[in-house]
Amino acid sequence: MLIKELKMVLLTGILLSVVGLLLMFVSPGLGISLSESWLREVGSVETTFYHLLVKHYSMTFLIIGSIFLSVGLTTTVFCFYKSRLLSIEQKRTF
Repeated sequence: MLIKELKMVLLTGILLSVVGLLLMFVSPGLGISLSESWLREVGSVETTFYHLLVKHYSMTFLIIGSIFLSVGLTTTVFCFYKSRLLSIEQKRTF
């Protein structure tokens, strides 16, 4: 039963890592998209303010992606380490 739960946690870690990488790589596109959506609502704004908004939206997605990637990699490494310990422990009992 423990192995099955460990595999689910490992799958979750891999999924978080992939989502984090995707967010990191598409953060400029998402930042521009959200900024253009905001610009359509507001109408007109100074160019420097628009560029600042794009930069901050992009940075937000980059930070969220980095957090997801680090949590996912940490979870994956922990699960790999724990599975190795369990396999060694099972060999000792037999």
